[in-house]
Amino acid sequence: MSNQHWNLTATQTINLGQPEAPHHLIAILNLACPDTREWWLRNQLDLLTATANGQLMAHLKFWSKPKESLRNGNVAHHYINYQDQAGALAFAQQVFEEQSALRELELDDVPAYLQATYDVTVNPSAAEAVT
Repeated sequence: MSNQHWNLTATQTINLGQPEAPHHLIAILNLACPDTREWWLRNQLDLLTATANGQLMAHLKFWSKPKESLRNGNVAHHYINYQDQAGALAFAQQVFEEQSALRELELDDVPAYLQATYDVTVNPSAAEAVT
């Protein structure tokens, strides 16, 4: 059991479902992590169905880790616009579906790729969410 206390406000988290749902889930994700991608693609339909049916409140947290293979995901986390929860979810879903392209980039090319491919900009408040 972890003693970590996560800020689950909508300014730092994608929140799906209603707070009064009987079940809550905190998913710690990285947009460049192949294991995260596999988990997300395998479970997203069930998660979205359960949140839509009022059975689950899901909190999606994007965590930047100091690991070489995840560095492009760390950059991508700064482009999540938490003020637009539906848009933030759509962005994350698209990045997971096309993750290999993100992972293959040189670090310096990631911002231009994200802006051109997903029409996103840096979200200054996202920096607080991923540290």
